[in-house]
Amino acid sequence: MTPQQLIDLARTLNPEKLASNPEGALADAYAYNEALLMLAAIPTAATPAARKAVRRYTRKAAGSTNAVSKLKEVKELNGLTAKEVSKQLGISVSALYGWMNGKFKPNREKVAAIDELVESYNVK
Repeated sequence: MTPQQLIDLARTLNPEKLASNPEGALADAYAYNEALLMLAAIPTAATPAARKAVRRYTRKAAGSTNAVSKLKEVKELNGLTAKEVSKQLGISVSALYGWMNGKFKPNREKVAAIDELVESYNVK
């Protein structure tokens, strides 16, 4: 996918977010595209369990990307340091940077913790 195609996809998925948070919108579009590629790669003869596992993975990937982009927004808008945010989430600073750089994805428990933190700062 070319950079322009990624921008076009982000514009289609969430034009408001592309205007207010381009990095987060592009990350969401990238995760969405990866999910589509994974789904397309599953042969139609694949077992229902395999198709279900891929759908579950793609939903998780998209959810964690959205949570992390909201976390970045909270951090920037409130002038929080990485140390403060990581302490509130009960993780290491290096794990936080890994999430923010897309190197790692938070598990469901941490996505829920991120959602709670974001909600406490009234970010939607």
